[in-house]
Amino acid sequence: MPVPKTPCLIGCTTGTVGAGDYVLTATPLPSPFSHPKDVLSDGDQVYGTVSDAIQYEHGLYTFHSGGGAYGSLTRTAISSSSTGPGAARSTSPIAWGAGGTRNFFSDFPETGFMLAGNNGSDIANVTSFRNNLGLGSAAVINVGVGANLIAQFTATGKYPAADGSLITGLPASPIPAGSVTVWYQAAAPTGWTRITTYDDCVVSITNSTGFGGGGPYAAGTFVASAWDPTVGVSIGAHTLTVAEMPAHAHGPGGGTLFLNYDAATGSIAVAAGGLASSSATTANQGGGTGHTHTISGAATWRPPQLKMLLASKN
Repeated sequence: MPVPKTPCLIGCTTGTVGAGDYVLTATPLPSPFSHPKDVLSDGDQVYGTVSDAIQYEHGLYTFHSGGGAYGSLTRTAISSSSTGPGAARSTSPIAWGAGGTRNFFSDFPETGFMLAGNNGSDIANVTSFRNNLGLGSAAVINVGVGANLIAQFTATGKYPAADGSLITGLPASPIPAGSVTVWYQAAAPTGWTRITTYDDCVVSITNSTGFGGGGPYAAGTFVASAWDPTVGVSIGAHTLTVAEMPAHAHGPGGGTLFLNYDAATGSIAVAAGGLASSSATTANQGGGTGHTHTISGAATWRPPQLKMLLASKN
């Protein structure tokens, strides 16, 4: 095919109109137009316009080198047409009358042209073309949730569940590793390790030490066998007062009692003065010492408690 000028104007008159076909005549349009047969190859597509003094149609045409001595054009797609001045534009082909001639002309680039109907399939280097548009490789990666996909938000605008184990550069956790806390749940959360050193312990709140235990029960000593209500429990001694003593009676105590015997009457009576000593006492009841109290209870007794677990931040 001859090398055309750039841009190459092609055009000639058309002869008999077939069913969407234009038979090209021998005469090209005036210079600088070239005849289509000298520029186009069989099957080439070109945008052009077919018109007479009143009507025109513009669209995509396919050239056929064997369609007559000088080739022919077949309508492929009409993008604009008009039946005359003042008529509305449409995309319908013109119903040309039989006979007569019309002009066909087109601005046909020398090389590297793209046709819209090919939808980009005539791009020589798709990768370079995509890079020139600044799209890079992301333009050919599908979206979704899975391997080798660009993550797509859900219908509710949330990020989909994904394995983020390979993500780097995230801020450090605000909780330092090794921190220990309690959890009201069945298992340690993700990123925490359960501590099993202590078991069956109550929680003690203190304003002094922040770790471990104190007093007679250090951390970890509350094992099941030690839950005895008598362990570490005692009742203080107490001496009863007179008012606290129960009512009671006493027998005679020590001392001498003087009696007078009347021989005439045979009677006996207490002599004047009564006792030989004013220090005579009755017999004592009770020891007057302090005493203790005992307590009782089941060995399985427990204080009120809320079961929690200890876990350490990984």
